[in-house]
Amino acid sequence: VCGILVGETLMRATDPAKEIETLLAPAATKSQCLVKVCGVTEPEAAVAACQAGASLIGVIFAPKSPRCLDTEGAQKVVAAVRAFGEREAPKRPVVDAAGASTPAEWFGRGATALRAASRRTPLVV
Repeated sequence: VCGILVGETLMRATDPAKEIETLLAPAATKSQCLVKVCGVTEPEAAVAACQAGASLIGVIFAPKSPRCLDTEGAQKVVAAVRAFGEREAPKRPVVDAAGASTPAEWFGRGATALRAASRRTPLVV
């Protein structure tokens, strides 16, 4: 399983798209790696992450976080991501975890489901 969680580093980058490309460079192929950009507060930042190939766009609702969003702000981020991929409704990955014999296999199945669900447009989580 290849995954990268990006938060503060990306938000401070002068060129977010270039930063994501740099983070993906070690992966065997971009299609094998999941990248979550977390703490997105602006629709423009969400679109930049989408354009750079992010798999997941994270919003934060924890009141003490400096990147906390209210419902209206989160709806704007979701709308921007949906517009990027022309998705009108939420997409929920289906994980076939039955019969997974090890934690690695369980996580691997989850990663496969996330890759499939975010193949065309990132998911907002």
